[in-house]
Amino acid sequence: MVLLLDFKLSTMKRKYSHQILIAISLALHTFLSSCSDEWLEVFPKDMIIYEDFWKTKAQLESAVSGCYMACLVESGGYSVAGQMMLWGELRGDNIKAGPSVSDDESKIMSFNILPSNAICDWKRFYNVINNCNVLIENALSVMNYDKSLSIRDVEAYQAEALALRSLMYFYLVRSYKEVPLVLTASTNSEQDFYLPKTTEDTVLTQIIQDLEKAYLMAMSTHDKLEYDKGRFTKTSIAALLADVYLWKGDYENCIRCCDIVLSNKELVMIKDRTGTGMIWRQNIFLYGNSNESILEFQYGNSNQGIVNNALFSYFGSSSRNPHFSVPLDITSWDLNSIYGKKDFRAKVSYTKQSGAASGESTKFQDSESTGANWIVYRLPEIYLMKAEALVQLDFETNKQQALKLVNTVYMRAQATPTVDDSLLLVTYNEKMLMDDLILTERQRELMFEGKRWFDIMRAVRRENSMRVISKYVMPNVDGSYYELATAKLTKEWARYFPVPLAEMESNPLLKQNPFYETLLDK
Repeated sequence: MVLLLDFKLSTMKRKYSHQILIAISLALHTFLSSCSDEWLEVFPKDMIIYEDFWKTKAQLESAVSGCYMACLVESGGYSVAGQMMLWGELRGDNIKAGPSVSDDESKIMSFNILPSNAICDWKRFYNVINNCNVLIENALSVMNYDKSLSIRDVEAYQAEALALRSLMYFYLVRSYKEVPLVLTASTNSEQDFYLPKTTEDTVLTQIIQDLEKAYLMAMSTHDKLEYDKGRFTKTSIAALLADVYLWKGDYENCIRCCDIVLSNKELVMIKDRTGTGMIWRQNIFLYGNSNESILEFQYGNSNQGIVNNALFSYFGSSSRNPHFSVPLDITSWDLNSIYGKKDFRAKVSYTKQSGAASGESTKFQDSESTGANWIVYRLPEIYLMKAEALVQLDFETNKQQALKLVNTVYMRAQATPTVDDSLLLVTYNEKMLMDDLILTERQRELMFEGKRWFDIMRAVRRENSMRVISKYVMPNVDGSYYELATAKLTKEWARYFPVPLAEMESNPLLKQNPFYETLLDK
């Protein structure tokens, strides 16, 4: 069962059902029953009136489940999880257009972005946000009916909703810079949801405030592997907080939150003693919920529940051609160039054929009869976040410690590693060289995981120059778009998405992002 609010307005007032309905989806319950029987109780397969819902702990559990499930459910060909990947990869240098690329995907990859582009539609994120808002506002009232609930139980559920809402806003603020900040639930047609955009600083401040509060209320463990990996805990909230602080440039707090994550001794990086990378790939990306996983969206398979259509569509499967290929063109941009000869990540992350101009991703599961989760955070990223924060805080003081953290991730991926394989400080003894090393190690480790554009943007914002874009992004832009894309990207607001056209037409208080104000988009 899953809670899906009939939320047909995103940030403005629209016509929609006078009663908010709670959809009971038997298919979704079937998907989760193998790992979450206690989490998702069986309810009648009909529609339950909103006012009659908030009465039992089981209903509250199903509401929490619905907030997560709203990230997975597709509408109009996209899901939140799928857009998270696209927003983080399309404008980077990990992928190029493949045999099944869509027109909207191709246009974003060439920086020919219009407000009508469906990938830029933020409504799915606001649907999740509204579900979270509804839960936050109603959770406490359940105690009036179900005396088995304690205030600690209720706060733990609210913490998950606060964290998931914060994750949505973090993707929105990095992608649009300024967005409407909706903190109250939409539950009837009389509410006015014409809201203007909110500044980036205000949104980030709200995210941090919510996450710090959620951390205090959250569970350390849900006492079940699928829950600990698939729902927010103190550890995953700290990981998200570290990421937010890093984006904001608050490096001391980023390090503090990284240390919280690293203090969790249940988290251990997967060792591949075969030297082939197959154990690394299988445990993390094929089986899922590995020892180094911090948070991942829990999917089903073609025989049971929700298939990770985004993953299989974008990178292909045994029955689908991929939307995206891997750039291996030695005359422009060759992804092979970032990996050393002993680095097994290249061998198992994509096809690597000598002389080929492109390859295909092989990092993820390709059999749709097997579940394939979408990883949000895993342990190596925390090491690299901390390294980045240390370098920005004080390079001269922290450079040895930062390089040690990078080496922890890098050396894990070397087949039959020796001391001689270690990255040496003498090679990276200048700040810019260390900056680029961390950026490249993040690329090697987090390839295709929806991180790359945000990593590049973080560096661009810090340096306030085109250096990183020119070095990493432009070599992967098709030659026919190169000059135009270069000219566009010199403008700060061109590096963000436009406000979606539908939102501009519906909400008179919204202003288009400056770069897109003069575009004709019909």
